[in-house]
Amino acid sequence: MNIMFLIFSFNVGGIERLLIDMADNMAKRGNNITLCVINDDYDSEFIKHISPDVDVVMLGRAMGSKSSFKYMLSLAGVIKRKKIDVLHCQGINCVIFSFLAKILNPTIKIINTVHDVGNYPSYSNLKIAVQNLILDKTIAISNIVEEEILKRIKDRNKVKTIYNAVDLGRFTLRNGIFDPDNVMLCNVARFFPDKKGQDLLVKAVSAYKELTGCGDISDRGVASDIRCDFAGAVFKGQETAYEQLQDFVAANGLESNICFLGNVEDIPGFLREHDIFVLPSRYEGFGIALIESLACGLPVIASNIDGPKEIFELAREDSVDIGFLAECGDAGDLAAKIWDCVSGYDKYDKLKMREFVERHFSIDHMVDEHLNLYSSLL
Repeated sequence: MNIMFLIFSFNVGGIERLLIDMADNMAKRGNNITLCVINDDYDSEFIKHISPDVDVVMLGRAMGSKSSFKYMLSLAGVIKRKKIDVLHCQGINCVIFSFLAKILNPTIKIINTVHDVGNYPSYSNLKIAVQNLILDKTIAISNIVEEEILKRIKDRNKVKTIYNAVDLGRFTLRNGIFDPDNVMLCNVARFFPDKKGQDLLVKAVSAYKELTGCGDISDRGVASDIRCDFAGAVFKGQETAYEQLQDFVAANGLESNICFLGNVEDIPGFLREHDIFVLPSRYEGFGIALIESLACGLPVIASNIDGPKEIFELAREDSVDIGFLAECGDAGDLAAKIWDCVSGYDKYDKLKMREFVERHFSIDHMVDEHLNLYSSLL
């Protein structure tokens, strides 16, 4: 098959990493894969991770440009020239951008993946109507995302849930011995506290230090030495929030406990150097960093919200202990859950956590589901 993935920008992030893994896997199976980036907004070093077997097309539309027609026409030309069978969009705006391509290439099948909760409820009726004219299938990354979609798209046959996945070949189990006197936490996400909750985790580390320095928790022998490393660049428009959080770190004497590393090239290696992964998001459609961490044998702590909760429910069905859910937005409860995880760390089975990921979230299985879907539409 001739398959194109369409995305507006391509910077370091979970969706982009997943597209690299999917494109590489599909190309190895003999498919002709093209990755098309609409805007002139991409990380040139990150692009180098894409397999040479995948053709990369940059349309070069300027960020913030009001001009789209000539780029929509360029996309239609690339699709015609490459005889693309399936155009797989990453977001509803990509679907609308491909409207002209569908008119000029009427046999092409168009699919869209919805990557987060909260997207579909915010779309106008006009936007939904336009996409329904040309869209053949919508993929949800979790059941909760599918439920949101079905409130706007009434035809259940037009929607399918396929969980996000990881390339397990890139992730190996951590080898380090856990030291409760030197707890190493980590978080992987673009710095966007309104969504990802980095501010909550910083405050939780501060609260954990206070709790382990006095009162009943310290009586149980838990030390206050804790460090949390954050991997992920500052999201556009979040510079002020980042500076404010840095000020909080300095004002509360957390310089030795909190470290913002920016983009980290080797995420699997980064995860293996830590003990516990924490995702304190305020909303989340899935949580791919959670399953990456489990693939490395790290227990996880996440907000008790729809996406992560779905992963925890699957683990419960498999009788695999993967960590804790904390009350969303509550730094104090997050600190308590960190304590719970630290105090019971010996109960976590690294191999069982990885096997859980293999059963439910392997890239091979995910690609199988996508290719079967593509074939059924063609």
